Amino acid sequence: MASEIKLTTNELVSALALCGHDHIASQILNENKLINNDKEFERFVSESEWLLKQKGYWDEERETKITAGLENLLHLLVHSRRKIRCVNQDRVLFIHYLDGGNSMIQHVEKIEHTFSFHENKLGYYELLCEYFEVQTNKEKDVDNLRPIQVSDEMFDELHTIEKEVIEAMIEDEALDKELRIFLKDFRRNKQELDNISFIESNYVRDENEIDQIAFLLPSDEFIWHIDYEKVNDGEIYFAAINNKEYFDKIDETIKEFF
Repeated sequence: MASEIKLTTNELVSALALCGHDHIASQILNENKLINNDKEFERFVSESEWLLKQKGYWDEERETKITAGLENLLHLLVHSRRKIRCVNQDRVLFIHYLDGGNSMIQHVEKIEHTFSFHENKLGYYELLCEYFEVQTNKEKDVDNLRPIQVSDEMFDELHTIEKEVIEAMIEDEALDKELRIFLKDFRRNKQELDNISFIESNYVRDENEIDQIAFLLPSDEFIWHIDYEKVNDGEIYFAAINNKEYFDKIDETIKEFF
């Protein structure tokens, strides 16, 4: 099997269906609204099969018509029970636990899915830092940055507030410096938080259950950790944590989860 396999969403759906994973293929179709009628479905199947042939993933001699390497990868993907999902704006990273030795890495950007394998003994620290585009050699002393406390109502409004309002708040020296730094980072991240989810899957029951989820916002030299565990009377806390300290902890938590 190649060290890296790249598929578009359409190719992934077609390959899953050919390998007998129709239900998961249908889920992806519906989630991405790829097909609206039978005519579109016929064209979709024809185009996807042609693309799989062009990429060398087609094998007429096999029952599924899919090469053994790709078919094996898809079976591992579907049957992985524990996985980590990282969301950074419109990019998604999955770490699918396979066994004590290996995990499967799935990078999703727009319609492109890139699959590769990862040795668990290497840990996940460097993988996460690269994905979230943070540099651990640029450490900032965060001791002088106090935790921020806002109401959950204000926090919800920040996601939809007009950019001009956020700009004005960033420039408002009457506000705490921590809040102004956070708002600057939040604006840069398109007024969204990133997150890391720990997911338990049951292929037989077709169920996904989020075991825990961490919300974060990368800054230039540190991470804003959004602490929902301390929510009390509608308050949410943001705390600044060094990149290394933060991802060391996430790495450790992933190992414990797996």
